[in-house]
Amino acid sequence: MSHRWVRKNFLLLAGIIFFSLAEAQSDFRPGYIVTLEGDTLQGLINLRGDKLNARDCIFKQDDNSEKVTYTPDQIRAYGIQNLKRFVSPSSLAYDLKNSAFLEYVAEGPLTIFFYKDDENVEHFLASKDTVIMELSYQLNSSQDGQLRSKFEKYKGQLRYLLGDEPALFPLIDKIACNKKDLRRLAEEYKRLRHPVNESFVSYQKKNIKFKFAIHASVGTSHLTSPPYNMYLSDYLVTKSLDFDRTYTYEIGAAVNVYLDHAGRNRLSLQLSPALNFVEYNSKVERRLPPLLYTYQSDIKYTTLKVPVLVKYAFNSSNHSISPFVKGGPGIAVYMSQRGQYVYYSTPLSSPSSEPVIFNQSLDSNEKSTKGYLVAGAGIDLKLSRNLLSVSALYSYGAGQLEGYRTDVQLQVEYQF
Repeated sequence: MSHRWVRKNFLLLAGIIFFSLAEAQSDFRPGYIVTLEGDTLQGLINLRGDKLNARDCIFKQDDNSEKVTYTPDQIRAYGIQNLKRFVSPSSLAYDLKNSAFLEYVAEGPLTIFFYKDDENVEHFLASKDTVIMELSYQLNSSQDGQLRSKFEKYKGQLRYLLGDEPALFPLIDKIACNKKDLRRLAEEYKRLRHPVNESFVSYQKKNIKFKFAIHASVGTSHLTSPPYNMYLSDYLVTKSLDFDRTYTYEIGAAVNVYLDHAGRNRLSLQLSPALNFVEYNSKVERRLPPLLYTYQSDIKYTTLKVPVLVKYAFNSSNHSISPFVKGGPGIAVYMSQRGQYVYYSTPLSSPSSEPVIFNQSLDSNEKSTKGYLVAGAGIDLKLSRNLLSVSALYSYGAGQLEGYRTDVQLQVEYQF
């Protein structure tokens, strides 16, 4: 396997990632729309971020159908199966200052709605009986970004709306105007006011998920070193050890922690310890008549590498192909060192003469720990419930011999 082969395959992987990115603009999930006439049409809904979900609904009846975009004044509601529900303000007889679909956060005696506008500002609405009001909150900041004051009118609004349950006032005084706290308030109101006879639905994010994987990597590695003093007869010569770029490989396991954002599984943390194996070779020649001095080093390292990476996928987890990027810090624990250092000299006038040889063992079990950084990109291939990932990784950090180590690797990972 040549260095040219490694470069060729890295370029091929980069091309696949680029093509996949072009296809990474949609995430259709089973769902429905409710027309203005009240008819429910089943099909597929494009799941996107909060701002785009509020702006419009992209619907198609099946995988082979054309996409149709609906705005809040064109349909009553839409939903994504087992995940999200949205309603048009006109269906609630509410005059919203912005044109947006309202997402249900909690639905019951106290219903909470949410949407994000085109300026990325989050809005919350509370509904009880026939009353709907937008909760007013504002964070005032100075030009240097420091928080100066908070406008918390929403607490008075909630006290007015839930005046039939004064026991909730202490909770209202503590909560912030966000999905988590408002969902909790709606749950508490349902428990106090209607403990049995009225339904309540809480639209929450899914729990954090843990997945396990095994992985293997192969690539090239380069180790630099600072200048070393080499004693040559009556001379003191300073020379770096010129290690050749060499091959490296590793095997390991991984724990992937998915920080689930509305079931999309785009962001995850990865802890992936691995055993790495590499052998570096250096040969330095120095001509100082009448002799030719040769310094040769061969060193094998066994290293435990423990990177902690942040991974971001450009498609959601239900896609069959999804490109991703990942990166983060790591530590390398050098477990063992095996090798030898050979110094010899031969006469320049008679190269065939028997050289004078000095051997020194470089074997050591003394452990040392170094830090490094990793960055890379790749693609996820969905195989039923499992995942096959192929990625190109670049790592750079401190190495042995007080130098720096650079690795370029192709990694294959299989997640159970």
